[in-house]
Amino acid sequence: MTKSIRIIPLIFFLSGSTLFSSCSKKTPVFQRQYGVDAEYYQGLRSIQDGNEAEAEKHFRNCSKNGSKYTARRSAEALTQLGNVQERIEACANLVKTYHDEDALLRSAGELTQDGEFAQVILQTDTIDISEYNNKLVWFRINAMQKKSDTRLAETVYQWFTTRPISPEHYKFYTEALAGSQKICDINQQIIITFRVAAYRKSYISAYKQLSSVISVIESDGRFIFTQQLISDMGKVSLYGSSLWSKNAKFFDDLAERAESSGNRENAFYSRFYAARLYDKGGSYYPLAAQRYTQAMDDAPTTDNFDNTLWYRLNMDLAVSTDNALSTLQTYRGKWHNPEYFADFFDTLAVLLLSNREWNDFYRVYTIIDGFADDSTAAKYAYLSGRLIENNLADTGSSPSDATNAARAAFTRALNSGSDTYYKILAADRLGLSGSELEKVFYNTQITVDFKADAEAETLLSGYAVFGFPQYIYPEWQKITGSGISIGLDCSSALANFLRNCDDSLPNHYAQSLRIISRAAAKSDRVLSKDTLELFYPQNFHKMVVSACTQFGLKEYLLYALIRSESLFDPDIESYVGAAGLTQLMESTAGDIAKKLKMSDYNLNDPETNIKFGAYYLCSLIQRLDNSDILALLAYNSGITRVRSWVSDSRLELGSKSKLPMDLFLETIPFAETREYGRKTVSAAVMYGWLYYDAPPNAVISEILE
Repeated sequence: MTKSIRIIPLIFFLSGSTLFSSCSKKTPVFQRQYGVDAEYYQGLRSIQDGNEAEAEKHFRNCSKNGSKYTARRSAEALTQLGNVQERIEACANLVKTYHDEDALLRSAGELTQDGEFAQVILQTDTIDISEYNNKLVWFRINAMQKKSDTRLAETVYQWFTTRPISPEHYKFYTEALAGSQKICDINQQIIITFRVAAYRKSYISAYKQLSSVISVIESDGRFIFTQQLISDMGKVSLYGSSLWSKNAKFFDDLAERAESSGNRENAFYSRFYAARLYDKGGSYYPLAAQRYTQAMDDAPTTDNFDNTLWYRLNMDLAVSTDNALSTLQTYRGKWHNPEYFADFFDTLAVLLLSNREWNDFYRVYTIIDGFADDSTAAKYAYLSGRLIENNLADTGSSPSDATNAARAAFTRALNSGSDTYYKILAADRLGLSGSELEKVFYNTQITVDFKADAEAETLLSGYAVFGFPQYIYPEWQKITGSGISIGLDCSSALANFLRNCDDSLPNHYAQSLRIISRAAAKSDRVLSKDTLELFYPQNFHKMVVSACTQFGLKEYLLYALIRSESLFDPDIESYVGAAGLTQLMESTAGDIAKKLKMSDYNLNDPETNIKFGAYYLCSLIQRLDNSDILALLAYNSGITRVRSWVSDSRLELGSKSKLPMDLFLETIPFAETREYGRKTVSAAVMYGWLYYDAPPNAVISEILE
């Protein structure tokens, strides 16, 4: 049974109406406002109260007469109510009404749970095994197995050879195919077993099976080389054997055969893996480069093209910077998804800055500006401006022209859509303040022709209005994950609502932040101060003030750390065991507890965790020459690493100058730590500006000095 949750009321501005949210069951105003859609929420209330019969009445009425989303959610709810026959009927109605993949999946799940396997087979008879949701296919195959359907073996083989292996494939394999059951014949089993071994990354074992797979395909006329098989063969040859040249020649031959038969897709995959094998061989650069080029020419999709180019660029970079820049110059206008190359440009930036190849860094900026993704362009623009400003990169022009070039680069970074860090630093270098600075902070990536789905917004706001906040975030994930747009006003209202829930709703602070973060990154309008305050909230305010007062720490710095570490989720735990709001390891917390003379403590207690985190950050600042940025980096990666990076990278650059901290940050070899530094710096600046009247330039100077 759903637990009732107390909510602090919130004003909503949706569709021109003002609604006061409340979890009270007395909602006549809201019922009138929502009309028939209110029946859905009343149904949820009846379920909560244990009255299924009343719930069914509400859901049936809304499923017939409600708006798009409440009608569908009501129809879905009916598949879980009543006796078996009523649930079967509800499943049939759901599929008949909506006849899409999601309806089939929900229906198949309910029917499987009820043991109605014949109905599952009937409802899924027309699905495409190679395209539909793997879980839905699993439901169908499971039902076919239960009913001894004669089509089972061929369906299983088709499923296992026409698409990437998934957890559902592996589940079926371990429960049925790997046991004593003989579903497929021996040749089918050989190919399926090979694919599962590749999926499990048992590459050496899979490579030993490769000759048998090839023999089966070439001797049994039922089987052919498919995209999926070629891909698995390529991975197995790369990671299960050191015979790279020999294996590459096999794929060369496969490509020739595919090309002669007009199979462009197989030719692409064969040449792609030939290229990667020649590349891995280390001494076949011309052959690898040629095969990559041929693969790009044959690429059946834009994703295939971009993926191949990504590997080509990384191969070139391993050979020399000049090779990589030459390929960039050739292909900069030919890639399709610029964001696909963001990690390559991140790696390239670290390499060039660490090796002090300042001019090449600036050259990359001039090559990719207008072609790279917005965040990458902003990064290279800002850092190029700093290199020019510090006389590290030579623009080949007079000092005054170099100054103008630096300002132009900063202006380019300033005009990036959503990268807060480089916008903030660029604004500082340009000396912006007042309304100009506000404009920078409120600017974001505006989506052209943005069209919010009003009925989806109604569904989401209804959960708040009728007192069901626990439904908001999962529903928001489902809606936005399917590409449906929610406007900034609605997103802000939902985020504010969740933020003001009490602690009986788990993770409500983190849910609030995730909703507003997505809305603010790509919006239908510019942001506002209210939006930014949701984006940078002062959760746990009294505890933060107390800890900062006790240890002499700046509040905006601690807020930035908490936001970056945990999104204000006190129960979060990292994969390495760091716990709570400030993500402390138990060993570190134990040392802090001894120093603070606390024998009993709980890292999931917000007050304790904030106190320990503040103490630890303060101690790192003191141990690292009072440097905020080095302390933040050490908080993420450890003080020993940071000292090593400082020793390696902050070298004397002439008479008295040292590498500026913003440039030093970009030389750190760990991508996670670089991004952590950027996030905490930008968050500290925003907290200082929003709540403490701290000018951004002063905060930047303070942290990055």
